Amino acid sequence: MKVCSKCKIEKPLDAFYRKDSSKDGRQGICKVCQEEYKRKWRQKNKEKIAEYHQKYYQEHKTDIVKYHRKYRQEHRAERAEYQRKWRQEHRARWAEYHRRWRHGHKAQVREYVQKWRQNNPEKVRAHNAVNCAIQAEELKPSVFCEECGLPAETQAHHEDYNKPLEVDWLCRSCHRQRHKQFI
Repeated sequence: MKVCSKCKIEKPLDAFYRKDSSKDGRQGICKVCQEEYKRKWRQKNKEKIAEYHQKYYQEHKTDIVKYHRKYRQEHRAERAEYQRKWRQEHRARWAEYHRRWRHGHKAQVREYVQKWRQNNPEKVRAHNAVNCAIQAEELKPSVFCEECGLPAETQAHHEDYNKPLEVDWLCRSCHRQRHKQFI
């Protein structure tokens, strides 16, 4: 047992951080008081800490970027799985974030869509043909996914864009998986 020099409470030795130069091998201040002191110091010195981190980053930028790039490549599958699970668990939050982002970046989104439409005229024609056929009630979307069989709001998937009205009705996740096969 040892008494903390800050709070004056007697505590077991494992409540104190190690200090080899001390007589009993422990610091004089308990872990709780030490953490409270550190928290207050960090709160008081936010600018100093931010400046230090900025300077360190500028001096070691290439090494940091290399490290992160290597880590992302080595853990690609794990990160993708983690992100997929997170998005499923926080679907509403994720959708709200993207809705706000698109609202705040309308010009960027418009430019991307225009560029995509210019680069993919056959896809645009096929999408328009499907939409017109749906409007004219010549084509009716299925309420069940043709891939997994679950009831869902289905999307038209084109295996061949030269045959615009030959589509498979897929749920969003199956549609995404089908497109991943072609990448």
